Amino acid sequence: MPRIRLLTASTVNKIAAGEVIERPASVVKELMENAIDAGSSKIILEIKDAGKTLIKIIDNGCGIEKEDAPLVFERHATSKMDIIEDIYAIATMGFRGEALSSIAAVANVEVLTCTKEGDSAALLIKRPSEDLVVKEGARAKGTTISVSDLFANIPVRRQFLSTDTAELGRITNVFTALSVAHPEISFRYICDGKEKANYQATENPLNRIRDAYGSALADSLLSGKYSDEILEVTVFFSNLDLTRANRTGQSFFVNRRLIENKNMERGLRIGYRDLLPGGRFPIAFVFVRINPDEIDVNVHPAKREIRFADEERIHRAVGKCITEGFRAKSIVRPSAADSENALNKESITSTQDTLPGLYEPKTGEQKSTFSFGASTNAHPAPGHVPASGSESKANPFQELPVQPFVPQQSSEAKIGVGEQFKNDARQYLIPYFQLHNTYILCQIKNGLLMIDQHVAHERILYEKALKGLSAGERPVTQQLLFPVMLELTAEQKLMVDTFFKAFEQTGFALRSLSGNCVVVDGVPAAHKDQPVKQMVLEMVDELTKNSFGPNDYDKHYASSYACGAAIKAGQPLSLEEINYLVDMLFQCENPYTCPH
Repeated sequence: MPRIRLLTASTVNKIAAGEVIERPASVVKELMENAIDAGSSKIILEIKDAGKTLIKIIDNGCGIEKEDAPLVFERHATSKMDIIEDIYAIATMGFRGEALSSIAAVANVEVLTCTKEGDSAALLIKRPSEDLVVKEGARAKGTTISVSDLFANIPVRRQFLSTDTAELGRITNVFTALSVAHPEISFRYICDGKEKANYQATENPLNRIRDAYGSALADSLLSGKYSDEILEVTVFFSNLDLTRANRTGQSFFVNRRLIENKNMERGLRIGYRDLLPGGRFPIAFVFVRINPDEIDVNVHPAKREIRFADEERIHRAVGKCITEGFRAKSIVRPSAADSENALNKESITSTQDTLPGLYEPKTGEQKSTFSFGASTNAHPAPGHVPASGSESKANPFQELPVQPFVPQQSSEAKIGVGEQFKNDARQYLIPYFQLHNTYILCQIKNGLLMIDQHVAHERILYEKALKGLSAGERPVTQQLLFPVMLELTAEQKLMVDTFFKAFEQTGFALRSLSGNCVVVDGVPAAHKDQPVKQMVLEMVDELTKNSFGPNDYDKHYASSYACGAAIKAGQPLSLEEINYLVDMLFQCENPYTCPH
């Protein structure tokens, strides 16, 4: 075995630098954060050769005192903390005192700094493994830091850098993220002599998002806010029609520090709940202001990660912001469980608000107040007859002739249409059109309403099942004259046993036999005409598809139940069934997607 020995100072510095300075973008991040901490109102980033030849940061901040010059490149030299307790109340971007020391270990560094207008500046020159040189220079108040020949003394590190395009993309991402986190600062970005960005200071972070990502994205974002005694959260996030295949469109800022945190990502998932299909991710900008005592920023050498004292509070707050934003735009409706904090339900019942993008009134034009909900006059709830003439102003379908209902064949209660609805509402039915026994079509102002009947019924059943499971309500069970026996796989039988109580709570009557056999003695009365074997097997297949946590038990079962029990594509519906389906759909909290 080799003998134990101390590493040389040069080796130690290079190893330490490797933890902080991974690539040119790391240098940009550290130096821009220092410029922000210096109280700068203007910051300029200049890049040459994807950062390998030159990285220059120019700011108009407070500068560095001449007396402090000898300490600038020392490890763990900082003005941002004094004792260990300070690390639990960090309010600055940097605090470890490693940035310039680490950079100087792998590149040539020059610092030109001045603390007062009219005074001479200090010029600090540091080369790897060489002593610091201090000279006099000239510049206005602020600091200019130039980093050249990055990794020239570590050829292996430079060899493992990505292409110039990829490295430049990472630098641009850092610049953009920091500029979005600090909209009150003017930022300028110059690459190989060409100006790439020039952002003027603004008080509204949405304006900076518009500068950085374009008006099309910024104008389409929804927003929500949440605050309590220790934190304040603001989220700008994309609507359901703008998603990505990965999380690259998501930025998280805590006390304006760009960070990575699984619980904040979880907050986004909670907010979008079952609004997005698997594999799709929203665009989101999450801003959290929190008491520094409640966070630990000393988790990662590059300060990419952060730890919260109460992680659950954070993801709940992010989720609430998104829910609030969706409700404001009528994407979701308040549920009974949170009705105390919900917006006025009347504000989300107009067809135009419920179908964003399909109808936008012209200047001076009054929006219709028609709703697909059960309280409308044009489409009355069971037992309700509209007052004379009241429907003419409220019904956006008024361009279509509303004809008396003509009974069709196959008008069994596939979707649970009640007799009272049949008797009272048939003369007021809206003449929807069923395309290929799969899609429901109807003209609305300046657009076409198109509904997938399976998805619509699935959403209705999903929300109904969730509420029933939560409240412990059990629907009427229709006993089968001839019980149906199912032979399942071991995995399927395990799922039936796991969710046996949920099956009972939703109206199924099951019995377990020896082996993996299950007998179905009864089904929910609303689905008595559905093919029993097919319905239950589809439910079981859905239950086995995805894993679920203890907090997702009800949702996992409800989505599986809804998928198996919903009417299928190709199934003909009578006009009254179609009207009932649409009416029930737009009474849902979220009438736009199925739970999948």
